[in-house]
Amino acid sequence: MRWHFLFFASCISQTFALAQAGSNDASFNTFDSCHWGDGNGFNSFVYDCAIQPDGKIVAIGLFSAFNNNAAPHIIRLNSDGTRDETFQVPGTGFGGAVPNDVEICPNGKIVVCGNFTDYNGTPVQEVVVLNSDGSLDLSFITGTGFNNAVNTIVIQTDGKILAAGEFTAYNGTPAVRIVRLHPDGTVDPSFISGSGFNSNVLVLELQNDGKIIAGGVFGMYNGAARTKIARVNTDGSNDATFTPIGGFNGSVTEITLQPDNKVLVGGGFTTFNSISRSKIARLNSNGLLDNTFNPGTGFDNSVHSIAVLPDSRIIAGGYFNVFNGVDRESIACLNSDGTLDNSMFSGLLFDFNVRSVQLLSDGKLITAGDFSSYNEISAQKIARLNADGSIDEEFNQGS
Repeated sequence: MRWHFLFFASCISQTFALAQAGSNDASFNTFDSCHWGDGNGFNSFVYDCAIQPDGKIVAIGLFSAFNNNAAPHIIRLNSDGTRDETFQVPGTGFGGAVPNDVEICPNGKIVVCGNFTDYNGTPVQEVVVLNSDGSLDLSFITGTGFNNAVNTIVIQTDGKILAAGEFTAYNGTPAVRIVRLHPDGTVDPSFISGSGFNSNVLVLELQNDGKIIAGGVFGMYNGAARTKIARVNTDGSNDATFTPIGGFNGSVTEITLQPDNKVLVGGGFTTFNSISRSKIARLNSNGLLDNTFNPGTGFDNSVHSIAVLPDSRIIAGGYFNVFNGVDRESIACLNSDGTLDNSMFSGLLFDFNVRSVQLLSDGKLITAGDFSSYNEISAQKIARLNADGSIDEEFNQGS
C-alpha cells in the first residue's frame, strides 16, 4: 500500500544464525524447495501488495517475470500463491516503468500509481484504474494526467481516489503534491489543498472519519509548518488539531492507524520533536508523541511497513538488522508498549529487505520485498507466514 525506496547500492547478502522460533509458512509455496534458486517466484523486487476481499493478491514491483513467465510489473496471485490466470496483463503492461503503490476499490477495480506513462502502449500518466481481469478501465480518464510521479494512493469508501507524490499539476490544473479524484478521473473541486506540500509525499493513510494523514520529506502544508507528517481535513485544509510540533528529523515512509486511532509511524528518522525514536514511533491522535510506546534504541535501519495484530502487537518490516540491540533480520514483532516480543521471529529470518507486510483475515501475514529466503528456505520476493511466524508451505508460488 506504500511508496518504496530502492536499495541497488546495498544489494549485499546477509549472514544469519541458525533458525529458531519463527519459521516460514511452507503451505504458501511460491517456490519448489527442491530446486534452490531455480528462478521460481519473482525475478526481481516486489514493492507492494494489495489483498482483495476474496484473498487474491495483487503484486506490483520491479519484476518482469513470475515462475519464468512474463509478468510486466504487475500480477495477481490466488490465495494459495499460484498465478491467477483470470488476470491477464495485456501486452507489455507497464513496460519499462515501475509502479509504486496498488489499492483495491470498493467495486473491485484496481488502482495503480507510479512514474509510468503508458499501459500496454496506451498513454497514461502516473495513475491507472484496471478492471478485475487486468484490462485498462477506459472510463477513468485523466487527460494529460500528472506532471510527475505519484508515490501513494488511498481509496475512500465512496470510490474517490486520493493521490500524493512529487507532482505539482494534474491535467493542466495546479495540484501541489496532493489531489482527490472522482472515480472517473476528474478532479474533485471540493478538496482544496491551496499551496499543498512543499516537498514530496511518500505515504497516505485514511482515518475512519475521512481525514488524511500524510508522511514524506516535506516541511510544510498549505503554509503551516508540518515536518514530515501532517493531517489534512476532508476538504483539503490543514487539520490544526493535529500538532506534531517539531516533527520527524528524517523521512516518513509508513503510517498505520491502530483501532484506538493512535498513529504508528515508520521511516528513516531518528528523532521526533528532538526525542529519540529510531525508525519507529507512535503518536497520539493529536499528533503528539505517545510516551507509552518506547522502542528503546529502535531499529538500526529503515522501517517500510507496519501491521497491527488483533491482540495489539505490531509487526514491522524493513531494511533493518537489529531492534533495540537484538538481531531481527528485516521483520520484528513488538508488544503494544514498543518492547520486543521474543516469542516471534528469531533466527535467520529474511535475507534482505521487506517492503510490504499485510495481515490476512485468518491471522497469517503476506510479506513481500527484495528477499530470496526466509530462515534459509527459498522464498522469492514473497512469502506467507503463519500466525506464529512460521512459513506457510501451502502458499505455492512454484505452481
